[in-house]
Amino acid sequence: MDKKGLLILVAGAPGAGKTTFARFLGEQLGLPVIHRDSIKEILFDTVKYTTREETMAFGVASGKIMEHVADCLLKTGQTVILESNFDNYSKSGMEKLVNKFNCNVLIVRLRGDTRVLYERFKEREKSPERHSGHKWDLQVSFEWYEEYIKSRGFAEFFIGDNNIDVDVTDFNKVLYDLILNEIKEKAGLT
Repeated sequence: MDKKGLLILVAGAPGAGKTTFARFLGEQLGLPVIHRDSIKEILFDTVKYTTREETMAFGVASGKIMEHVADCLLKTGQTVILESNFDNYSKSGMEKLVNKFNCNVLIVRLRGDTRVLYERFKEREKSPERHSGHKWDLQVSFEWYEEYIKSRGFAEFFIGDNNIDVDVTDFNKVLYDLILNEIKEKAGLT
């Protein structure tokens, strides 16, 4: 059976710049982008969860909503970009989508020096622009961050073998045009 449709996943650890990168791809490729965190923000603004456990539970719920929206778009044949901290918890849902629609999947994994991503994560958490539904009310050490990434499986997330790794240690050194061309080629969008 031939593959039909395309699902592009922008993945990476907290602080990797997934939202910015996914928006860039969406604008450049003219494709819709579904951000799990945007769904989570709507839930927060409506429900006002207060504990870390509730935050995690709403994160899982947001992932399920993102999967449902992607399902609806894929039914129409629409290529869609999904952005999230894809990890061990989200893998089965993404695999179900890919299998249900027999679609191609391209994973753009944003990676970088863990120490740099950690510092970026800490700065982001202090930002007054950071949505309050995402702020962590705890001091996060580098060791905790490193273990968190490992335990959640961010670095190991894959479906198939159509992956592109982008080093985002220094955003100024990212070769966006070359990466965009590679994505177009691997995704069959040329």
